[in-house]
Amino acid sequence: MGLLDYFRSPEPVTEASVPLAEHAALANQLEVVQESLAGLEQLAREDAGWRKLGMEQAQSFTRAGLLTIHSTCLAAYVKSPLIGRGLRIRRNYVWGRGCEVAARDADVNELLQAFLDSPDYQRTLGSAQAREERETDLGVRGEFFVLAVHDPAARTVRPRMVPAAQIVDSIANPNDSTDVWLYKRQWTATVTDLRFVGPDGRVAAPQRVTRTEWHPTLEYRPALRERVMLIGTEPVRWDQPIQHCAVNAVTDAPWGIPDTYAALDWARGYADYLSSWAGLMKSLARYAYKATAPAKHAPRVRAALQQGRGTNPVTGEATDPVGATALMSPDAAMAPMHSSGATINADSGKPLAGMAAAALDVPLTMLLADPGTTGARAVAETLDRPLQLTTGSRQQLWTDWLKALFAHVLLVAAEDQVLPGDVEQVGPARQALTLTGDADATVDVTFPPVEDMPLKDRLEALGLADDLGTVPPLILVRLALEALGVEDVDEVLDDLTDDDGDFIDPRVAASVAAVQRERNGAPGSQAAEAYR
Repeated sequence: MGLLDYFRSPEPVTEASVPLAEHAALANQLEVVQESLAGLEQLAREDAGWRKLGMEQAQSFTRAGLLTIHSTCLAAYVKSPLIGRGLRIRRNYVWGRGCEVAARDADVNELLQAFLDSPDYQRTLGSAQAREERETDLGVRGEFFVLAVHDPAARTVRPRMVPAAQIVDSIANPNDSTDVWLYKRQWTATVTDLRFVGPDGRVAAPQRVTRTEWHPTLEYRPALRERVMLIGTEPVRWDQPIQHCAVNAVTDAPWGIPDTYAALDWARGYADYLSSWAGLMKSLARYAYKATAPAKHAPRVRAALQQGRGTNPVTGEATDPVGATALMSPDAAMAPMHSSGATINADSGKPLAGMAAAALDVPLTMLLADPGTTGARAVAETLDRPLQLTTGSRQQLWTDWLKALFAHVLLVAAEDQVLPGDVEQVGPARQALTLTGDADATVDVTFPPVEDMPLKDRLEALGLADDLGTVPPLILVRLALEALGVEDVDEVLDDLTDDDGDFIDPRVAASVAAVQRERNGAPGSQAAEAYR
């Protein structure tokens, strides 16, 4: 048979040409293959890992499978020291020094600061606890969802968290699967009618109600006439758009993958290794001596060996088996397994921990909290650099995500006529805000540098920037205050700006005040002293 024969269509074979025995054998093989596939599918279901979004989408994950992954990663975060410490290290690098949020326009910044100080934002994203929780969500769930609820009475936006388990489906742009338009939310609420009190004086029993709603994304804002109010029988809440933050997302699905997912198997393997090593050390420590005695003297020798050792009053066995003595006949022998040339210690399992550290993008020295032989400063700084880059990438993700949320807040404020500006339709599914006059709607989200730059060097760099004469003084003051660790920079900047938001140089203001005092002959001035 030639090579081309493999690509030719086989000649049709009639059923009569296949012997009955061979037909039965083929049927049996088919049954075995089907059972094997069923077994693999069952293993995939039992494995606490990823599931595919369908047999036809090899690069995606099912929503139900991802929720199972969320539970597994959460349990590992709580129980596994490696997973827990790895996430805490990443979280502290990202949010350990906080961030500053400010708008460039004075009026816009006033509205934005009121939103940042609101209890809803502080509970959801603004406080230190909320930021730690959201970063942990990205670690154990790979995503979180925030509802931007429009409050028309207060003319503001109230952010509200939505558990990831409540988001069950999505609708994307038919021409671009990465452009998600709507998310489907399904949850069971417990409703108690506090107004109804029965004859016995008790409040009515709570009822569980299942609800389903669709929420548009922040960016999906078609014209009012184009908005669909119902999808089937399920309402679309245009007044409650949703913002999704996802990390490690695959291309074909909008869902995120937890940061800890790739580290689970290796963290478990390292824990099993340490457990096995501890068991081996415990077994080797059980006997410290070997005593030999003839059978007729064995009881007396055994009684002598038991003196001074704690024993169980019921069984008579030693309660402290470590360092015991094995009593044997002269013709018996006891020795540990031959381990010459083998390295049996806890450090032999570090490659497993190293794989977990690689999955978490955390240096092994930090993850194990043990510098060991790799604790030289140069090595530590080399290992710390990838973590700094990973942290900078995550901070940039947070910057873009927060800017999108703040842009929506300003857009809604313009629609409610709280902020002077126009909302224009840009394309069939997008809207843009244009403020009145020369107002700037840009919002700056600033994270302090990750690397530890000496304070003196930072201030000297700001001094050189000031000498250039091209950097606005207000920006230099902000950077200087952030370098000095001032907590509320905006309050200090309010004292250094006038009603129009222009910077008031304290040195110039002091000079003007001194000249004015001299002109007015104020007490203590040279003019006042001359006329005394």
